[in-house]
Amino acid sequence: MEILTKKVNQRELKEISKKDFGDMETEIIKCVVDVEKLIMGVSAEYHSDIEELLLNEGLNQENLFGLNLIWGDLKIQFQSMLNIPWNLQHGYRDVENKMVISDKDMQEKMIKVVDLWVEGWTL
Repeated sequence: MEILTKKVNQRELKEISKKDFGDMETEIIKCVVDVEKLIMGVSAEYHSDIEELLLNEGLNQENLFGLNLIWGDLKIQFQSMLNIPWNLQHGYRDVENKMVISDKDMQEKMIKVVDLWVEGWTL
């Protein structure tokens, strides 16, 4: 688990994941992004572990969102328990899965952070 300090490519991201999970192949890399300070933490068993790391660095919890990077398809899944408070505060009470950010504007903010730190993941 680490906070990215330089842009990484897919191979480097896989190496970070390998440090945390050994030779176990993971299809998903859990990430937490700060949509205001444009910071990204990656590679933990739980989004909450990365959240704690970022909070210890002084970041604001209101700006932290969890997502998953999916290997193979190079997709972003906007799903994490960290996203529930934002969804509830912004009227997404009827959404079946409150862990998923379905708001396109917020998705774009999250994609911007991924694009800043991970080469070749987004369009």
